[in-house]
Amino acid sequence: MKMMAMILAAGLAFSSAWADDNLPTLGSDSHTPSAAAAAQLKQAPIADLAEAKKARSALDELIRAYETGNIAFIQSRLSPSMIGYQRFLDGVGRDSNLMKQIRIHLFDTQVTAGPDVAMIQTGWEKRFISVASFAPELYSGRSLFLLHRDQGEWKIANMSGDNLFASQSGVLGKITLSAPSIPGPCPCATILTVTLLDPDMAGQGSAIVEVLSTQGERETLTLIETTPGRFTNTTVDFDIAGGFVPGNGVVEGTAGSRILFTFRSLDRTPGSNRPPSYVLKTLRVGP
Repeated sequence: MKMMAMILAAGLAFSSAWADDNLPTLGSDSHTPSAAAAAQLKQAPIADLAEAKKARSALDELIRAYETGNIAFIQSRLSPSMIGYQRFLDGVGRDSNLMKQIRIHLFDTQVTAGPDVAMIQTGWEKRFISVASFAPELYSGRSLFLLHRDQGEWKIANMSGDNLFASQSGVLGKITLSAPSIPGPCPCATILTVTLLDPDMAGQGSAIVEVLSTQGERETLTLIETTPGRFTNTTVDFDIAGGFVPGNGVVEGTAGSRILFTFRSLDRTPGSNRPPSYVLKTLRVGP
């Protein structure tokens, strides 16, 4: 026992001596950054609110130019290396001809800015009057913009989500029907209006919507563009009686049980980095 106490005392004495030898003396610069490290810290730029405000102001200027059709200014604020550069400008030019009195409202906007790069996430609403119908329209979406500083100016380098600057905006399409269901009683014959809203397809003139039923019916409808991105067919015949013939141009079914009809359209650019997918709408016929 006495031997163990002596060993423990010797160990403590060694530890104390080692600590005394390795502790930095007061006033020493062992924890002071070297001159090179201090210079690097001094030169590293730090993002602040001022840069975030400048990036947001650059986006606002781009929006005002889009509203007034100032394509030259928009082109000067785009990075030439931006993916889809020419498609973007083509869409802006098309909108300038098809839409008037464009007004864009941003909401829920968040800006993250660094020394030379900024990211802006925002929701938006775009209101305008269609030249084709003189009717007011409303599109909405959410976008992410990546900006970079080029010779002292903030420019758009890339974007994702819904593109508010062009009709080919990547906004998810939508199908609507003039009636939510056909309750019956059947046999019955009804005429419905089918509408597809897909800003990505603005200017194409027409769109295709497929109709499929749980009984096996399959038809293809042609919708005509009435305003940019809005396609309508007001004379879709539903004949629920004694059977159906796929592909004859009339949506048919056999009466006596509930039938579900699915309307679908392929949206090739649904936005928000989503892959091409079908836009769907279901109609119930019967009880």
